This record gives sequence, structure tokens and C-alpha cells, in this order.
Amino acid sequence: AINRQEIIDNIYFGLASLPTFVPSEYSVEKANQLLDEMGMDKKDSDGYRLGPDGKTFVILLEHGAWAPDISPAVELLVAHFKAVGLKLDAKQEDPSLVGTKQAANQTQATVIWDVQPMWKNGTWTDYVPQNNWGTLWNNWYTTGGKSGEEPPDDIKQLYKDNEGRTAAVPGSAEDVALTNDIYNILGKDLWIIPLVEKVNYAMIYSAKLGNVPTSGQAIGADYSGEQFFFK
Repeated sequence: AINRQEIIDNIYFGLASLPTFVPSEYSVEKANQLLDEMGMDKKDSDGYRLGPDGKTFVILLEHGAWAPDISPAVELLVAHFKAVGLKLDAKQEDPSLVGTKQAANQTQATVIWDVQPMWKNGTWTDYVPQNNWGTLWNNWYTTGGKSGEEPPDDIKQLYKDNEGRTAAVPGSAEDVALTNDIYNILGKDLWIIPLVEKVNYAMIYSAKLGNVPTSGQAIGADYSGEQFFFK
């Protein structure tokens, strides 16, 4: 149901790619067929599908203004879901409030960047459960099983793969194999649903500034200011 190419063209000016580990085919007809087959073939007076309880099925999506591309991307998602009869109730809230709700496992859905794997030390772990998703699983993992909820085996394997990738030499055969396994696990059950990948951003800086990165992970430049110098 998600028209990823429309998101790429309208939000990222064509400077992004379709996700690699999630099917990116866009078909309203097939989406409607799948929803009908799973038993959501009845609708309310506004054309929205009914859930098993006979009430309008609503997905509450809460997000913060973490970046300027998130809100317009969410607006397109609302339209995409509506086209197949799904009601997506999107709310932009204070980022700190969203973070508090996520930490308390009180959010149903959100939209935020996923930029993992990134650095060898595991600074970014968006592709394994943390506060953005799988909060109770993350509690179980970080407390050694003392709190939270024990995750299924695939999620345990995600953690194991990420631990191995963090210790592996970047770009090595081991690193590549572990990363591919992470993608395979995520692609099988879609624990997270990527919208786009490899977004290109323009970076404006003074010609007097030296050692500024011109490729690679864009957000990395935000954390490497101590390596810049004035010519």
C-alpha cells in the first residue's frame, strides 16, 4: 500500500533508493486483496476497514519533529493507507513526549530514520529493538532477562548478529555475513518497515573549512567537528 517512489520523488527530490530488504512493489489492488483475504473486508460509513471487534481499525502513529522530512512523509503515508481503507491517525508531538511514551511502551507506531549498521562501536542500533520499537524486548536484553519481555528466537538472533557485527572488522566477510543475516531476519517478518534508503543530502559549508566529508553517512559529519580545520 505504500507508494515509496512517490515519497522518494516528492520528499527527497528523487535522491533516494527503494529499500533493499522489504518488497517495494506498489499496488493498491493487491493491497486491497490481501486485506480482504485476512478478514478485513467490511468497512464503516467513511470507507475505513473494520477490525475483528467490528469497530473502525485505527493505527495511531505518533512522531516528533526530529527532522524536516518526517512530517511530510507521514502525510503521504496517511494518504496511502486511506487509499486501501486503513485509517492512520498521525500526530506530531513534542519529541521528548514521544520519547517518554516509547520508553514506557505506550506508542503503537512511529516514523523515524533508520541508519544501521553505521559505526563499528554500535553507536546506532536502529535495526535491533530499542525504544523506537520492541521496548519490552530491549528491557529484557539490557537487564539480562530480569525485566521486560523475552523476545522470539529471531529477535534474539538479531541481538546476537549485532553483537558480532560490532566486534567484527568493518567490511570483512564476517561483517558482511552478519549484516546480511540482519537484513534477512528483518525482511522475513518486517519488524520495521523502511520507506526509503540511501537518501542524499546537500551539505553547505565554507570553502575555508578543511577535512569536511563529502561522502558516506551524512550524520557522521555532525559528530566529527573536531576533525575540521580552517585553511
